[in-house]
Formats: sequence, C-alpha cells, structure tokens
Amino acid sequence: MNNDVISFTLTHSGTGETRTVTLTRAEIQECMAEEILDKLGAELCQCEPVGETNVVECNCTDYLDDFEFSDNDAVAIPKGVSA
Repeated sequence: MNNDVISFTLTHSGTGETRTVTLTRAEIQECMAEEILDKLGAELCQCEPVGETNVVECNCTDYLDDFEFSDNDAVAIPKGVSA
C-alpha cells in the first residue's frame, strides 16, 4: 500500500483556532474497512424476494467475503488534499 495522505482542517467555532490532522491511506483504510466493504456489497448485491414470498435467497455475503484490499489500488488519495 502506498503512503499517500489526506489532510483535514478543522476550525473551532468559538475561537476560530484551526488545526490540521493528516491521515495516511493505510490509516483511513484500517478505520473504514467495514464501511468500504459495506459499500461494495451495496453496489454488487441486488438480491430480491422471489415470487410472492418474502424469502430472499442470496449468496452475496459469501461472494463478498472473498474480496480483499489490493496493495495497488487504482484510485490514489493525492498528497496535500484537504477536505
């Protein structure tokens, strides 16, 4: 995994003091792994009830369990980007 970083600038509403927090790509991935995989699941899984029943036969979870984070992700977080 590369060492790209993203910086977030926060401003205190009372004093106007600003602080910047910088996270590496690895830190963001580690903290958000579950959300990233949930988003992938929402994009891939389109299971719906069959017929007049409310039963959904879905094997998306089994399929999604086989996904892993790549070391060479196609989309990089540019250095120096502020949110």
